[in-house]
Amino acid sequence: EKKEPVKKVSPRRRARECAVQALYSWALSGNAPEQVELTFVVDQDLKGVDDLFEEQQFTGTVKVEGEDQTITSHIIEDLDHFDAFTTLKTMEDDSLALTDQGVLISQKLADKLNLETGDTFQITSDDKDIDIKVSGIFENYVGHHIYMTKDYFNTLNQSIDVNTIYMIKTKDQSESFEKELGNRLMELNGVESVTFYSSLQKNFTDMISSISFIVVVLVISAALLAFVVLYNLSNVNISERVREIATIKVLGFTKREVNQYVNREGVLLSIIGAILGLFIGIGLHHLIMNLAEMDDVMFGRTILPQS
Repeated sequence: EKKEPVKKVSPRRRARECAVQALYSWALSGNAPEQVELTFVVDQDLKGVDDLFEEQQFTGTVKVEGEDQTITSHIIEDLDHFDAFTTLKTMEDDSLALTDQGVLISQKLADKLNLETGDTFQITSDDKDIDIKVSGIFENYVGHHIYMTKDYFNTLNQSIDVNTIYMIKTKDQSESFEKELGNRLMELNGVESVTFYSSLQKNFTDMISSISFIVVVLVISAALLAFVVLYNLSNVNISERVREIATIKVLGFTKREVNQYVNREGVLLSIIGAILGLFIGIGLHHLIMNLAEMDDVMFGRTILPQS
C-alpha cells in the first residue's frame, strides 16, 4: 500500500488550527493537578478531547493612569507543549519565546505603562508588590496578560496563591457538545469553573461587527460628500469661466479639447487631495483607534491596501 506523505505543519498553522478548534479551561482547587488529570483521562464519557495542557495562573493589579487594572499572569512549565495551545508574536509578526530572563507582556499593557523590552514594572498580588522585568511584548487585543516560565516565577520569591488551569483542545464546537462537556467537568471534584472560549470569541466578533457597520456608513458618507464637493466646485469653476471658454471655442478648440481644458484642473486637484488625504488619514486612523479603545481592549491598526 502506498503511504501518504506526512505533511509538515508549521507552528503558526498549528496555532491557527487551535484557534479554530474549541478551547476550554477550568480552574481547580483542593485536588492535585495530577489527580484531576487522571480522573479526566479515564473518564470515558468525555469523548472528542484531542489534547490537554496545564498551566498556573494568578491575578494582580497595576496602576494605569491612576486606576487599578487587572492583570492575568500565566505560569508555564511545559514549554515544549506550550506552542500547541498558544502563539505569542510581536506586532511585526515575529515569534516570541518564553525565557527565564523576564516575562512577556501584552501590547496594550506595554502602551499604557510606556514599557519596552528590558524595562521593569511593578504589579500587586495578594497585597504583595512584585517587580517584574519585561523580556518581550506580544500582540494581544483583549485583556492584560503576562506570560512567564515556572523557573522565573520561582525567582520572584513570593508566596502567591495560584490556580491550576487546564486547557482542552477539541474538534467539536457544537453547542450540545460544549454543554455536555461543561456539565461533566463541573461534576469533577475540585473544579471551580468552566470557560468556553468559543463564547468569548463570539462576543468579541459581535462587537467588531457593530464597529465594522459604523465604518461602512462613514465610508459611504465620505464618498457622497466628496462627490458633492467636487460637483459643486466644477459648476462654480465653469460658471466663472464662461467667457474664457467661449474665447477658446472661437479660437478653434474642439469640444474634446475644451473638456480636457476644464477638467484638467479638477483632476489634478483630486489627485493632490487624495495623496494628502492618505497620509493625513493614517494619522487620524491611529488617533481614532486610540480614542475608541477601552482600557483592556486594543483594536487593530493595520490598514489594508483595499482601504
